[in-house]
Formats: sequence, C-alpha cells, structure tokens
Amino acid sequence: RYNVRVNFPRSAQATPAGEDGASEAGAARPGRTPQAPDEVIIRGPRKAAEEAKDELLSLLQWAVDHAHTATISVAKSQLPSLIGQGGREMEQLRLTTGAQIDVPDHKHSGGDGEARAEVRVRGTAKQVADAKALLTERAKIFDESVTRTIEVDKRHHKALIGPSGKCISIRLDPCFLVRK
Repeated sequence: RYNVRVNFPRSAQATPAGEDGASEAGAARPGRTPQAPDEVIIRGPRKAAEEAKDELLSLLQWAVDHAHTATISVAKSQLPSLIGQGGREMEQLRLTTGAQIDVPDHKHSGGDGEARAEVRVRGTAKQVADAKALLTERAKIFDESVTRTIEVDKRHHKALIGPSGKCISIRLDPCFLVRK
C-alpha cells in the first residue's frame, strides 16, 4: 500500500541442541540489522514510511482500546436462556453493548445444576462494563429464582389451566407460602 518494507520482530524459537542461540529473533543473520523484540522497522521513502508508521500506530491503539476483557460466572443451566432461541438473546445483547461475548458450549458440558460456566466478554472498557452489568444482573436474577413443585388435586386442573391453556403461568404471593 505504501511501497515500504516492514520488518516485525521474529518470535523467539526454541534453540535446537548444538546451536549457539545467536540466531534467536533473527538478530545474527548476515545482512540483517539487529532488531529488539518490541521494535518494528519500516524502510522506504520518508513520506510513505511516516504514513505506514501512523497507520500501524493507529492499529496498535485500536487493539489496545479493544483489548479489555471480563469473565462472568453463570449457572450452566442458565446458558440456554442467555443464548435464546436461535441465538436471538445473545445477538440482542451483543448489539446493545457492542461487545464480543464468548459463551462456552453448553450442550456437551455435562454437570449438575450447581455447575458454573465462564462467559467471556471482550471490547472497549465501556462495552465490557455494559455487557458485564447486564450479564451479572441476569445471572443474579436466575440464581435468586426458586422452583417449587406443588401437588394440585386433579379436579382443580381445569380451573388452573383455563380454556385452551390460557392461564398456565401462576404467581404465588410469598405470604401465601408461609404457614400459620
């Protein structure tokens, strides 16, 4: 693009037995100038090299700005409700916050209802904070929910369910559950 040569530092490789280690990071290769592991060398016309440098620095700044991460612990049994049908809930959360959210595979990870999964969030500091707040709130609501099973006489089923199953959800007042 800028007609320049860009030399990134070579990754340090394990030195095989019998070598002196001088070729590590490409420093001792003939015709090559020594290069520090945190240094990028740009060669070419001055104006083009400056433009390439500016683009590389802006890319570095973007990578640093978007490198924030967080991990939220949620119940494994909550993962399907977080993802939603066809991934709709997770996609909505991603669009709302702008963060990248990585959910572990919940289908193949067995375990009991008490098992926890780690959801990873990446993005800018604000995106990560927003996503973490939403996921933490949803996890807290899920963790505080209580499931109770009650026995209902068969003669009351029709009244509870209603015509065509319109009254299936039931809310009980907490005072109702306390015995006197």
